[in-house]
Amino acid sequence: MNISPEPRKLARLEDPHTSKMAALRVDEFANNLCSRIYQELKKGNGTYEQLAIRLGLRPDQLCRRLPDLQKAGYAEPTEKTTTGKAGRSQRIWRAVIAEPKETTVKNSRVFFAPEGHRRLTINVTHEMHKKLRLMAVEKDTTITDILTNLVEEKFH
Repeated sequence: MNISPEPRKLARLEDPHTSKMAALRVDEFANNLCSRIYQELKKGNGTYEQLAIRLGLRPDQLCRRLPDLQKAGYAEPTEKTTTGKAGRSQRIWRAVIAEPKETTVKNSRVFFAPEGHRRLTINVTHEMHKKLRLMAVEKDTTITDILTNLVEEKFH
């Protein structure tokens, strides 16, 4: 389940290696959690607190994911509310059992090439994409530099 219409930011260059490694897996964890929440919503409606109890999670782990599921077309708030533990009103959410919404152009990323460069889009498998990102993090470089060096070594 890929619900993240907005791309995640990776760690900064000055961040420790462990932060960079964790940043590579952010979407994986978010999507896994969203999948679990969606499956639970299909069993029955609930507030973020109720869903957290049913899933054995902390309520703060669900607060951000429910709007993500809504944007992707997998969940929506009902018109009903209930009072939570803190005495505040909470929306009751339900699963949307339908095809997820396509992300719109306004949600897609726009990339600009740096001065003196041209933008190139290539299609690679998910596994190759992970390998390239991991290699870039481990070598503290960019995928552009990796591909440039590879081409120069191979064809010069």
